[in-house]
Amino acid sequence: MDPDANIQEQLEIAYGIIEGSPALVARYGSIEEQASRLAELVVALDQWLLGYGFLPNRWRRKCCSHDPDMTKMKVTVGSTCLVSCRYCEVHGQFRFEHGTAEIMWEED
Repeated sequence: MDPDANIQEQLEIAYGIIEGSPALVARYGSIEEQASRLAELVVALDQWLLGYGFLPNRWRRKCCSHDPDMTKMKVTVGSTCLVSCRYCEVHGQFRFEHGTAEIMWEED
């Protein structure tokens, strides 16, 4: 499942219901059919997340735990790298602690 496509479709239906969009009726049918499709999408995303699937991008950016994108590393000084987060692109320092993969993130 694509959680990004899922949440995008959920929002399209939800906003369409609120606005009474004729395009939504053309695509999904009656309000009952729209609600049924929205319910299917909510349940599918819930099952995806409970199965340890990743969050949709729009949610990840809001609660990012900052995973460094080492392909965009700029400078290395000792055990510290200046790098961007692979998800939200916030710049920060990625520090290897005690010679392990344990990390510490400090925003610039």
